[in-house]
Amino acid sequence: MASLRTDYLSLDGGRRSLNALSLVAFVSCAVSIACSIYTSSAVATLAPANPSALYSEDRHGRDWEEEFRYMYRPSGEAAPPRKFALPLITPMQNQKERGSCWVFSIAGVLEHSYRKFAVDNGWFDPDEYLRLSEQGIGAAIVRACRKLPEVCKTGDGDSAYTGNSTEGGEPEWLYYMQRYISDTVALPWSVCPYNPKHSINDTVCADEKLLEASPLSLRVASLHTYYELSEMKEALVKHGRAMGFSFAFFNRAYRLPCTGEMHPLLGRCDPDKAQCVPCPLEPNFENVECCVQMSRTGSSMHGEFYGGRTPDSDYSQEGGHAVLLVGYNDNYVSPTGMVGGLIVKNSWKDGVGAGSHTIDYLMQRHSPIAERKVCPNVHLPDSWYPCGSLHECSSEKVRISAKAMHKVLRLECNNGFGFAGEGKEKICDDGDEYFFKNVTKFGGGLSVSCFIAARDGADLCLPPMWYEDLTLLFSPVEGEKRENDADQCGFYFFPYESFRSIAATQDTPWATDLDVHWDLGSFANAPRHYRRHGKDYSLLEKDTLRQRRDDFAGPFPRLVRPL
Repeated sequence: MASLRTDYLSLDGGRRSLNALSLVAFVSCAVSIACSIYTSSAVATLAPANPSALYSEDRHGRDWEEEFRYMYRPSGEAAPPRKFALPLITPMQNQKERGSCWVFSIAGVLEHSYRKFAVDNGWFDPDEYLRLSEQGIGAAIVRACRKLPEVCKTGDGDSAYTGNSTEGGEPEWLYYMQRYISDTVALPWSVCPYNPKHSINDTVCADEKLLEASPLSLRVASLHTYYELSEMKEALVKHGRAMGFSFAFFNRAYRLPCTGEMHPLLGRCDPDKAQCVPCPLEPNFENVECCVQMSRTGSSMHGEFYGGRTPDSDYSQEGGHAVLLVGYNDNYVSPTGMVGGLIVKNSWKDGVGAGSHTIDYLMQRHSPIAERKVCPNVHLPDSWYPCGSLHECSSEKVRISAKAMHKVLRLECNNGFGFAGEGKEKICDDGDEYFFKNVTKFGGGLSVSCFIAARDGADLCLPPMWYEDLTLLFSPVEGEKRENDADQCGFYFFPYESFRSIAATQDTPWATDLDVHWDLGSFANAPRHYRRHGKDYSLLEKDTLRQRRDDFAGPFPRLVRPL
């Protein structure tokens, strides 16, 4: 029978091993310590000379002495920096049409820890990383749920406890069921490619034989969950580990005027037949008797999360979401004016209705112009270049300016994409080209936007609507469509204000630090004597990739050095 490998790589690069003799010695020592504590005098227990001596590491690996030190921080001890982001974060991946965000959060934790270990030990170049299989992570954990249903009946609305689905789960499960999955939860991506749609194949890998050939093995030494912002920030800085971050996800309600005129969302809305609600108490709604309540997702195309109960907004909880916490910036001002927040890696594809940024931008390391070179977010109306007339919009000057600013100049109507369905009048004809003219705030979160027809210069001004919903009516012409860089984009901003409003409305968001230790035989470039017998290291080599990163010398991405 093969022996159990107990050589693991810790975060500080050291090696830890445990054998039967050391285990006996450890247990004996623990019993001795426990006896001495419980036979101490009551006075000594209540008022020890060293208060932190009461605290020790419990079964979850929590360092109570460290927590005591944190709660009573000496006045001269430095606070965490105003902004911080982890290096070596791997690229964003898309969860697609499945409720598997928690799986992608785990994958982010594992990929970062593996990459950090490899780089620290010289086994990876800094731009190398191993892409892991989200399908394999979900399959391993859900199969373990069949054996441990009590572990998997923890989340609100989760379905993974059935043992047949990854629709809803928790990143923390990795720690609690590691005994059953330590050799199977981490797989190179090609061993078990991701199934983009929820189906009966959520728990299936394409080639079961390759599971046994994978060299990857890990254990999670400890779990520590933080519920307070300052503790999350300090843990990021101190431990240097990406953390799972879970929160309640909200939809934002808003109200559209129903006046009998054509509206791209409502069609020709009849106030006598509509389900009316009171309109916002704002000047432009003064003569509007009927409004229709609408709802949109609790994140913006700028890659910003919001939600919870606030004085001027109405939100309803849609469910829960899990992402990867990688940094924070106390100074960043979001497009909605919120100052300071967390930086998280999301698992949603950028495009119509969704946008994101780089870590460097959210850390304020380069300009908005440089950011649009990397993450152009071409469907975001703020990325469209405004001009005032057909003559101006058609000029060489405007063309050069739009290109220099990395903004979209020419748009086309795609009226059939979402709004103007059967029975609704068309706002514009599909394929007709337009230029973006201007946007004026209307009230109630709505705006009036105007466009210029490229055919004849006629103005097209739309009824009041949510500004970002313009992306469902107009899109860049084919020659101006650009994808966000998948190696660098995919990061969202989670404002501190959103954190507090969600905490006040629903459950407090939390971050979980999983201290992952990898078996030294999990690395293809480690010394050969660490290699695990019978394992195929070409699987690791196949999915070891390089990540691109742009560096900018100033605000203009084209200018690098003096000419």
